[in-house]
Amino acid sequence: MDITLKASRYFGEVEIPSSKSELHRLLFTLLHSNSKANINYSGALCDDVKASIGCISNFNIKTYIATDTIFIEPNENAKNDKSSGKADDVISFDVNESGTTYRFLLSQLGVLKRKSSVLMHGRLPNRPIETFTALLSGHGMNFSQNGNIMNVSGELKSGEFEIEGNISSQYISSLLLTLPFIDGKSIIKIKGNLESRPYVDMTLDILKKCGVNIIETGNTFLINGSRVSNGGEYRAFGDYSSASFFACIAALSKKGIYIKNLDKNSKQGDKAIFDILKRAGAVVEEKENGFFVKNSHLKPQIVDASQIPDMVMALSAFFAHIDGKSIITNCQRLKFKESDRIASTLAMLEAFGVKSYEENGDIVIFGAKNFKKATIETYNDHRIAMAAAIFSQNASDETIIKNAECVNKSYPEFFKHLESLRLY
Repeated sequence: MDITLKASRYFGEVEIPSSKSELHRLLFTLLHSNSKANINYSGALCDDVKASIGCISNFNIKTYIATDTIFIEPNENAKNDKSSGKADDVISFDVNESGTTYRFLLSQLGVLKRKSSVLMHGRLPNRPIETFTALLSGHGMNFSQNGNIMNVSGELKSGEFEIEGNISSQYISSLLLTLPFIDGKSIIKIKGNLESRPYVDMTLDILKKCGVNIIETGNTFLINGSRVSNGGEYRAFGDYSSASFFACIAALSKKGIYIKNLDKNSKQGDKAIFDILKRAGAVVEEKENGFFVKNSHLKPQIVDASQIPDMVMALSAFFAHIDGKSIITNCQRLKFKESDRIASTLAMLEAFGVKSYEENGDIVIFGAKNFKKATIETYNDHRIAMAAAIFSQNASDETIIKNAECVNKSYPEFFKHLESLRLY
């Protein structure tokens, strides 16, 4: 489905849907609850979260989805057996295109102690995973990939896990979400600098809220096993990654936008978007339930993306509107996302007539005053689709976004919410 965006001005307020990062972590933590749990959420559930719900449902628990609540109920007959069906059955999982679901699930399958097959879609089968499967294989698990299916068996054993900090924080989060729920004590040692640190902090925070405490000493995590998480009532607040697109649109709006449903105490690293916009000269005002943002005198910036990789696309589109040279550094890992996000971001900027290039993992952008009429290839990447929409704020003509339904991966109502803000 292609969407045509008219040249527009935006004003009003928008309620951001619940964080998919928080929802993923709550789901995989409460999978091990010894009592009923409810997760309250806002907005439409995205495809990635639906994939996680589908996967944990195969762990001999019951899940129900209501309009604004996900219900998780342990099977009273399950005892210590997390799986259902006969011991020789192969349990099938479908992670769709969700890299988070896939990485979180792989270590959890070591709790099942059963043969499993994991079906992947899109670019996911080609994204790097060997470092993680090799680590898990050293602790009792077995992996064999055949095209878009990963076959898994074995039992995850506790022990010492050593992992580089600059590969994927999701590997570390996956271990943190699994090791407390197997027998024995474990240690996770991080080698080098831990990139995307806020995502690990979010994992630790969710675990703590669910009654599971992890001891952190320097670059080491100490984990006691044989734990259960606490049931009860939980809430996933708004998603700062999704909010970043509307924040950038707001920072280009003369009238401004109130961006709601954001927890200012959140561990989400992408809440840094509001500090970045403020440094760039935008008006940013804290409100009770979020932030009000509007345009002012903007100036180019240098931003380090090592801790906020998901914001690179939105910031690239935003910096394209600022006269001068902006640089987003440490973008190397973006090559292995839903698309090669360095290449797809540069292609988007080029389509609008914006001069930009990549140098040693940094994206260099020269702001422009006028943008060409553009047809944007999203490469089925939700963040490229939403970043392209930022240009409609100051476009001189229509913008066509191809395969715009890819936003369902993280923000199904994005274009509906964008339309609600359009003045003309």
